[in-house]
Amino acid sequence: MQSRSIADERWPLRPPPPDTLQDRLRRRLRALSAYTGLRHWLIVRGTPLIVGSVALYVTNGFVIGWKNAYDVTIGITSPGDARISASALAWTLSLVGWLGAPAVAGAVAGTIITVAMKNRRQRPIDEVLADDGDPDG
Repeated sequence: MQSRSIADERWPLRPPPPDTLQDRLRRRLRALSAYTGLRHWLIVRGTPLIVGSVALYVTNGFVIGWKNAYDVTIGITSPGDARISASALAWTLSLVGWLGAPAVAGAVAGTIITVAMKNRRQRPIDEVLADDGDPDG
């Protein structure tokens, strides 16, 4: 029994071309929409914020010292202190420590609460607010 047809012999099949880098990146970006809630927020928005914060902390650690970088981040030492050699860099770290970290923590908490409320809500909020309390309707 012959498994190949005559058309296969005349026109041999070639494998598809490999995906380009642009195609792979596009597919990865589109796949991010499959995640919802906290997982989506952490991957799409949280990761760049955390990577930037860590990079700034490491840079400050090498420039002004690790102890000083920690002290500036949590507010023990002022970024304008005489012991700090690069005060502009330290001010940036201080702002990230006092504004960025609480903002990220608040965003994560808000996302968790929003998802929990959506999962527990039985009726749409408009219906709940429109209800006048009359049991007969």
